[in-house]
Amino acid sequence: MVAAEEQKHSVIQYYKKVAEEYDREYDTPYFKRLYDKITWRYFEPYLPKEGLCWMLAGALEKWAIPIAEKGLKVVLYDISREMLNVARRKIMKRRLENMVLFEEGDIYEIGFSENYFDFVLAEGDPVS
Repeated sequence: MVAAEEQKHSVIQYYKKVAEEYDREYDTPYFKRLYDKITWRYFEPYLPKEGLCWMLAGALEKWAIPIAEKGLKVVLYDISREMLNVARRKIMKRRLENMVLFEEGDIYEIGFSENYFDFVLAEGDPVS
Protein backbone atom coordinates (compact mmCIF):
# COMPACT_ATOMS: atom_id res chain seq x y z
CA MET A 1 0.00 0.00 0.00
CA VAL A 2 1.15 3.51 -0.73
CA ALA A 3 1.20 6.03 2.12
CA ALA A 4 -2.15 7.61 1.19
CA GLU A 5 -3.88 4.23 1.02
CA GLU A 6 -2.35 3.22 4.35
CA GLN A 7 -3.62 6.45 5.90
CA LYS A 8 -7.09 5.92 4.44
CA HIS A 9 -7.18 2.35 5.75
CA SER A 10 -6.04 3.57 9.18
CA VAL A 11 -8.79 6.21 9.30
CA ILE A 12 -11.46 3.70 8.28
CA GLN A 13 -10.30 1.23 10.92
CA TYR A 14 -10.21 3.92 13.64
CA TYR A 15 -13.79 5.07 13.00
CA LYS A 16 -14.96 1.47 12.72
CA LYS A 17 -13.65 0.93 16.23
CA VAL A 18 -15.03 4.12 17.81
CA ALA A 19 -18.29 4.66 15.89
CA GLU A 20 -20.63 3.60 18.69
CA GLU A 21 -18.92 5.79 21.31
CA TYR A 22 -17.90 8.75 19.13
CA ASP A 23 -20.85 11.00 19.99
CA ARG A 24 -20.29 10.62 23.73
CA GLU A 25 -17.30 12.96 23.50
CA TYR A 26 -19.70 15.66 22.36
CA ASP A 27 -22.27 14.99 25.08
CA THR A 28 -20.62 17.23 27.66
CA PRO A 29 -21.61 20.64 29.03
CA TYR A 30 -18.74 22.28 27.10
CA PHE A 31 -20.14 21.13 23.78
CA LYS A 32 -23.85 21.39 24.57
CA ARG A 33 -23.82 24.79 26.27
CA LEU A 34 -20.92 26.53 24.57
CA TYR A 35 -19.44 25.03 21.42
CA ASP A 36 -22.71 23.89 19.84
CA LYS A 37 -24.51 27.17 20.47
CA ILE A 38 -21.62 29.26 19.15
CA THR A 39 -21.14 27.06 16.10
CA TRP A 40 -24.86 27.06 15.23
CA ARG A 41 -25.06 30.83 15.73
CA TYR A 42 -22.27 31.42 13.20
CA PHE A 43 -23.32 29.09 10.42
CA GLU A 44 -27.12 29.01 10.72
CA PRO A 45 -27.59 32.45 9.09
CA TYR A 46 -25.80 31.14 5.97
CA LEU A 47 -28.15 28.21 5.44
CA PRO A 48 -30.27 28.64 2.33
CA LYS A 49 -34.05 28.81 2.73
CA GLU A 50 -34.28 25.65 0.58
CA GLY A 51 -31.86 23.33 -1.15
CA LEU A 52 -29.33 20.63 -0.56
CA CYS A 53 -26.68 20.69 2.17
CA TRP A 54 -23.54 18.59 2.14
CA MET A 55 -21.94 17.54 5.39
CA LEU A 56 -18.39 16.32 4.83
CA ALA A 57 -17.42 13.61 7.28
CA GLY A 58 -20.95 14.17 8.39
CA ALA A 59 -21.71 10.95 10.16
CA LEU A 60 -21.94 13.02 13.29
CA GLU A 61 -25.58 13.90 12.79
CA LYS A 62 -25.40 16.79 15.24
CA TRP A 63 -25.89 19.39 12.51
CA ALA A 64 -27.83 17.26 10.04
CA ILE A 65 -30.78 17.06 12.43
CA PRO A 66 -31.37 20.81 12.94
CA ILE A 67 -30.66 21.51 9.27
CA ALA A 68 -33.17 18.86 8.17
CA GLU A 69 -35.67 20.18 10.71
CA LYS A 70 -35.42 23.54 8.91
CA GLY A 71 -36.68 21.75 5.79
CA LEU A 72 -33.38 21.35 3.96
CA LYS A 73 -32.22 18.08 2.42
CA VAL A 74 -28.88 16.87 3.77
CA VAL A 75 -26.26 14.51 2.38
CA LEU A 76 -24.11 13.01 5.12
CA TYR A 77 -20.84 12.05 3.46
CA ASP A 78 -18.36 9.97 5.43
CA ILE A 79 -15.56 7.51 4.84
CA SER A 80 -16.83 5.29 7.65
CA ARG A 81 -19.78 3.00 7.01
CA GLU A 82 -20.06 2.40 10.75
CA MET A 83 -20.27 6.13 11.52
CA LEU A 84 -22.98 6.48 8.87
CA ASN A 85 -24.90 3.58 10.42
CA VAL A 86 -24.84 5.25 13.84
CA ALA A 87 -26.04 8.51 12.29
CA ARG A 88 -28.74 6.68 10.31
CA ARG A 89 -30.21 5.19 13.49
CA LYS A 90 -30.36 8.63 15.14
CA ILE A 91 -31.86 10.26 12.06
CA MET A 92 -34.51 7.54 11.86
CA LYS A 93 -35.32 8.02 15.55
CA ARG A 94 -36.12 11.65 14.74
CA ARG A 95 -38.14 10.53 11.67
CA LEU A 96 -35.97 12.60 9.33
CA GLU A 97 -34.85 9.79 7.01
CA ASN A 98 -36.74 11.38 4.11
CA MET A 99 -34.61 14.53 4.53
CA VAL A 100 -31.17 12.90 4.91
CA LEU A 101 -29.19 10.83 2.44
CA PHE A 102 -26.17 8.78 3.49
CA GLU A 103 -23.17 8.57 1.18
CA GLU A 104 -20.01 6.63 1.94
CA GLY A 105 -16.91 8.10 0.37
CA ASP A 106 -13.51 9.72 0.70
CA ILE A 107 -13.34 13.53 0.61
CA TYR A 108 -10.25 13.18 -1.58
CA GLU A 109 -12.32 11.42 -4.22
CA ILE A 110 -15.42 13.58 -4.49
CA GLY A 111 -17.69 12.76 -7.40
CA PHE A 112 -20.13 15.66 -7.21
CA SER A 113 -20.06 18.42 -9.78
CA GLU A 114 -19.29 22.02 -8.92
CA ASN A 115 -22.26 23.95 -7.49
CA TYR A 116 -24.20 20.73 -6.85
CA PHE A 117 -24.83 21.70 -3.22
CA ASP A 118 -26.38 24.89 -1.87
CA PHE A 119 -24.46 24.72 1.42
CA VAL A 120 -21.39 22.75 2.49
CA LEU A 121 -20.27 22.16 6.07
CA ALA A 122 -16.96 20.63 7.06
CA GLU A 123 -15.77 20.99 10.62
CA GLY A 124 -13.86 18.96 13.14
CA ASP A 125 -12.22 15.77 11.91
CA PRO A 126 -12.24 16.41 8.13
CA VAL A 127 -10.67 19.82 8.68
CA SER A 128 -7.99 18.61 11.05
